[in-house]
Amino acid sequence: AEAPSSSAAAIDAARMKSLQSSDEKHMFDFEADVGGVPRDASPAIMERNTRSFTEYLRRSANHTTLLVPDKTFHFYPGIYGRHVRNFTLLIGGTVRFPRP
Repeated sequence: AEAPSSSAAAIDAARMKSLQSSDEKHMFDFEADVGGVPRDASPAIMERNTRSFTEYLRRSANHTTLLVPDKTFHFYPGIYGRHVRNFTLLIGGTVRFPRP
């Protein structure tokens, strides 16, 4: 088994701190729990990732932490959340947007 990278260790430490800071807060994984698709920059997947992230913010983000795991996820600009409270975004991987 590989030793965890320093970024993975930092994410794990941040995850533990986040979980310990509030009994109401829950951690979700963008890939496993929200349906994000890594390593694919096709228009359909970029649209899916953007829509999944926006829907998560709209419906589920309050009092949660969302982890973007140690992979590359491609999005279109336009991720938007409104009235989001007590939300933490942990980026352990790469979040990419197309250049204009």
